[in-house]
Amino acid sequence: MKLNKYGTDLDAISAATYPGMTDDQTVTFECGRCGGSGRIESFGHVENGICFECDGNPAAARTTYTVGELRAKARRDATDRDRRRAKEAARASELDAWKAKHEDVVTYLRPHAEAWKGSVLLRDLAKQVFSYGRVLTDDQVKEVREDAARDAGKAATPALVEGRRELTGTVLGVKSSEGYYGQIVYRMTVDLGDGTRVNGTAPAALLDLGVGRGDMVTFTALVERSRGDHTFGFYKRPSKASAVLAARPDGGGEG
Repeated sequence: MKLNKYGTDLDAISAATYPGMTDDQTVTFECGRCGGSGRIESFGHVENGICFECDGNPAAARTTYTVGELRAKARRDATDRDRRRAKEAARASELDAWKAKHEDVVTYLRPHAEAWKGSVLLRDLAKQVFSYGRVLTDDQVKEVREDAARDAGKAATPALVEGRRELTGTVLGVKSSEGYYGQIVYRMTVDLGDGTRVNGTAPAALLDLGVGRGDMVTFTALVERSRGDHTFGFYKRPSKASAVLAARPDGGGEG
């Protein structure tokens, strides 16, 4: 009995391949599409019915092998199949061990596996684990845990208070874009210091002062909470704006 490295009986594979025939006997295979004729009559309107599988060559449409060759191929195929199964089993074992070691990551990613919106990165990482069976790299694990920590922080943060009120916070950025009528519109994002943020059109008074990232601003505006994030919202109709500019590299800034 001859076994391969995976324990499969190769002699049994050979015996089951064309039993009752000797190795030097031959078996002829015909093209599976045209049956060895080189043409397919029902497709006579396409390239005169030439079989694309064997290029219309009757000689090529028939291939002859010895039984010994076919048995050798069956043994190779069995070993290749065993090799693939062994790799799949090893990968599954590695994945199970990784999941056991990273339960927090698995738990956080699971809802993203079937999500159709939200973070594209998290959806891709969830698909990598749950659909493709691949473990994450250390950097990817770190990214997921940082995201989970941010979400936990948001969950513990009180909801942004809505209504018209005075807002005081630090400017995270001012970005410009083209408005509906071709004019330039400046939008400002402000961190209110309690875990909440707001975004809206920057007051003209603050633009005149040249406010930017890191500056402290105060203004009154109507606040509306975002539907998808209770810690984020939008403001409109700002008024009574003032600012304390942070020190600039060139020594500028106001107190």
